[in-house]
Amino acid sequence: MKRSNKSPQVVKFAVIPAAGTGTRLLPVTSVVPKELIPVGNKPMIHYAFERIIRARISEVVVILSPAKRSIKRYLRQEFSKKIKLNFVIQKEPAGLADAISLCRPIIG
Repeated sequence: MKRSNKSPQVVKFAVIPAAGTGTRLLPVTSVVPKELIPVGNKPMIHYAFERIIRARISEVVVILSPAKRSIKRYLRQEFSKKIKLNFVIQKEPAGLADAISLCRPIIG
């Protein structure tokens, strides 16, 4: 087997699409965004961030709709000292491909 002199690639960014409306979880999501619904003793999105930090990813891009400011507040409060946070706003629901394309200026 041939050994490669190439160093392993490092994942620098994680992208979390969180702009969806959460209609499948109504009526709960009429009060709280699905990402902030508690599972155990933490909001769902908290678990994703714990895994991202454990994986030593240095930066996260979170895609939000304008109505989801509470997620932005929560993430800044809980994680701004642990990982670099970027937020992208998807103004109109136009699908996942559109949401990811909005991250291009940040992730290249």
